[in-house]
Amino acid sequence: MLRDDHAALSDSLRQARETIRQFVVLKERLLDSLDALADHSCRGIMYLAYPVGRTPLLPDFGDNRQELSRIDSVLRPLLADTTVTIRSVTLTGYASPEGKYDHNAHLAALRVANVLKHLCRAYPAIDQTLFRAYSVAEDWEGTVRLLRESDKPYKEEVLQIIRECNIFDGREARLIRLRNGDPYRDMLKDIFPRLRRTEFVVEWEKTINN
Repeated sequence: MLRDDHAALSDSLRQARETIRQFVVLKERLLDSLDALADHSCRGIMYLAYPVGRTPLLPDFGDNRQELSRIDSVLRPLLADTTVTIRSVTLTGYASPEGKYDHNAHLAALRVANVLKHLCRAYPAIDQTLFRAYSVAEDWEGTVRLLRESDKPYKEEVLQIIRECNIFDGREARLIRLRNGDPYRDMLKDIFPRLRRTEFVVEWEKTINN
């Protein structure tokens, strides 16, 4: 009787192990399929330089070649991979807050549009309709982020002004008056240059291999 019980228990254990094994295999295949189906994306930032007040993208100006290589290092391998389909390339150009809003809006929009034109010429294999461009005239959100991450002695005062005063109601003028303009001059040198950038998001999809 004990021998029969032992045999039955062994059979049950073998069946249980086989069921678990099949479940693990099924789970792995499902995860592989989900990974293959999932959209992939990559984000990056290019700090492109321009002559003062100019909007054309000059690849040989400053460190622009090096900055453009950031998006090139994403797009080239994707284009070389036959299992990949690029779904979109989104650019967002940011201007720093100093100066008149309309001028900043004009600069940001034209500069990112020229980056888009450059990429369309550099990567003719990508459908031009997949490129999208947006612009932010004055990146106050970025200003707040950099200030909060900093140890600037004036940051709380500046953050309070940003909270209290709308950009069209004299925000910049109040910042210029703060402490005789010393914080604003420091921001011109150390904060605002880091806000002038082009962010990119490349989205792609991998083909499922049967």
